[in-house]
Formats: sequence, structure tokens, C-alpha cells
Amino acid sequence: MRRPPILLSVILSCLMAGAVSCDKADEEYVQATVSGFFTAHAGSDGIIDYMTDDFGQQYAITGSKHLAPNTTARAVGTIELTDKDSHGNPGGRIRSLTYPMSYEAPTNLQIHDSLKVKDPLKVVSSYIGGGYLNVHLEVMVSKEEAYHSIIYCRHLGYSNPTFKIYHNARGDAPVYSQKAYLSIPLTSCSKNDTISLMTYTFDGKYEIKHVYK
Repeated sequence: MRRPPILLSVILSCLMAGAVSCDKADEEYVQATVSGFFTAHAGSDGIIDYMTDDFGQQYAITGSKHLAPNTTARAVGTIELTDKDSHGNPGGRIRSLTYPMSYEAPTNLQIHDSLKVKDPLKVVSSYIGGGYLNVHLEVMVSKEEAYHSIIYCRHLGYSNPTFKIYHNARGDAPVYSQKAYLSIPLTSCSKNDTISLMTYTFDGKYEIKHVYK
């Protein structure tokens, strides 16, 4: 059976981080935080009880952010650090959280040609961590609730793959930038594979390579 193409709405979000002021007017301190990509873990009640960064550090989370019970999800956010838990893991409160687009990449042949739109975007950064190719994008939009679509797929087989990002602005005018995030699973890749990322920017075709270590 032919696998249907995957079309997901682009996640547009901003990470927020700031300083926390003391009671004294002439004193100010900065609360320690950690920002980046994480894997969020929810218990049987669906509440996120800990998050793991891409270096393997776990953070015991207090708060009321929810997922489906007993599930994990990729996340991008900022954690405000608190006291360690009984296992010695740093404690944390979620200051900001969004969920990047993250799914097992279909092959190029499984994506219909009509979805392979090459409207430009900007790659702010990309890196391999936690078994994922993590990508921070900027998309030019005309308003906050503009609807764009982004898909990605895999070219050239399982070893040394190329992941290609397509962007459809749906005719929206490029006025100001919004952030978007991808976290592409590398479950089919092996250590020392060269992972290529390709897309289209305002300067033309873009490609960067990373080695999966």
C-alpha cells in the first residue's frame, strides 16, 4: 500500500528567557536556566515529570504541563533550575515549551511532487544530539497566525542519508521572521554516517553536513 504523504503545519514559536528581579529596587539577579532541545517524559497521569537534554542530563520537572499518559515527546524550551531531587538530578520548572515537528522521515518517493515546494526559509542552526538532527529555522511571514507548511523527507537510502526540507508559504508575504523547529529521528542511521541537510533559502540552495558520532 502506498504510504500517504505527510503534511504538517509549521510550528511558529518564540523561546522566552528573562531575568528575575529581587525585592530590593537596586539589586537584580539572573535565575539559572537551561534552554534547547529536550525529550519530555510524562507519567501515568500525563504530567511531564522529567525532561532529558541531548547530553543525557535529566531534569526533574515540577508543574502542570501535560502529554498523553506514559509517553515521550521532543520539545524545545527553557527550564528554570531549582533544587536537586532525591536522585541527585537537577530540579526545574518549565518557563517556556513548544513541540518541534518530529516524525520518522519518509523517503523522497513517498512524498507527492505537489508537496515539494521550494519557498525560501532560513536555517539558523542545526546539530546532531540525542539521536536526532535538530534544526532551528526562521520563516518569513506577514502576520502572527499565517499558515505555512513544512515537510521533510529522506533521500539516498539509510546510510549517509540526505534530509531535505520543503517549505510552502502559500502565497504569504515575507514581512517578518518567526521561529520553527524540527527534530528529525536518526533511528535508521549508524555511527560515523555523514548526515546531509538540504533546503532552499533566499540565497539559493543550502546544504550542510554533520557526522553522526
